[in-house]
Amino acid sequence: MLSRVADSLYWINRYLERAENISRFVEVSEAMALDCPPGSAEPWLPLIDASGDRELFDRLCPQGTPEDVVQFLVRDERNPSSVVNCIAVARENARQIRDVITTEMWEQINAVYWALQEDSFWEQPPQEQLREIRRACQLFYGITDATLSRDLSWQFSRLGRLLERDRKSTRLNSSHTVISYAVFCLK
Repeated sequence: MLSRVADSLYWINRYLERAENISRFVEVSEAMALDCPPGSAEPWLPLIDASGDRELFDRLCPQGTPEDVVQFLVRDERNPSSVVNCIAVARENARQIRDVITTEMWEQINAVYWALQEDSFWEQPPQEQLREIRRACQLFYGITDATLSRDLSWQFSRLGRLLERDRKSTRLNSSHTVISYAVFCLK
């Protein structure tokens, strides 16, 4: 296997895992925010710490409002780890190796990318947006497992997903954030 292909497969899955995790974290924080005083940053700022982007967030969003956190994590093009950017970079990696991945894999990642480009997607309630993003990522994993041969390609795909999951779990455990318990309970 060419190292370029292995690298792309690794990053496709790592970025999609990151997008799914962020979507899940924001969804959990939305639910936790219902129990907090209006405008409270309590359930929100730990998300920034868990993402490892505190310095960038503080520079771009000095107010640190809950709306800033959600925008930064989900849609902010200045944040390389935002959901929208993760899916765009994953799609670009998939485009570069289209001859290696299955048609179904390409169609799924391409469909979610284009869905996020539509204004109508962002007009939905925030909870539904996040659920659709999670489902799209999970559908990609299922398609990958069902259609990709169990060779080195599949192994590099799994490696990307699992290393991103490990990275996120390590950061959650080491930062002792409020969301860690809630997120793991939902899985």
